[in-house]
Amino acid sequence: MAETGQDDLREYRVEVAGDTHAPLAWVDGGGYLAVTTSGSSSCPHGPGSLTVTAPQRLTVEMVELRPGQGACTADLAPHVTIVEVPDGLDPTRPVIAVLDWGEESPEDTDVVLDPVG
Repeated sequence: MAETGQDDLREYRVEVAGDTHAPLAWVDGGGYLAVTTSGSSSCPHGPGSLTVTAPQRLTVEMVELRPGQGACTADLAPHVTIVEVPDGLDPTRPVIAVLDWGEESPEDTDVVLDPVG
């Protein structure tokens, strides 16, 4: 589960196969995932929880990472959250993920995460 409000300045090696604008990417050989969103820089969204729903299937609940922040700036900025890969996913095989935006959006985002190569 992603912790909110924590800034971690460690360096990570992000591995992106194919689409370089994908919202999910393997990090450090498949031990972590980078979840990338875009929106207000003062009210970023990111993963609240990650749930393996079936073999190689992942649901990522998207939440506001700094709730109660007050007014959000009207800018558009990327935000990356690094989270541990939950048990039950094999980074050497494709993963089908759903980013569940809840009430924020009527449509979820479906992503195919290519294997670590």
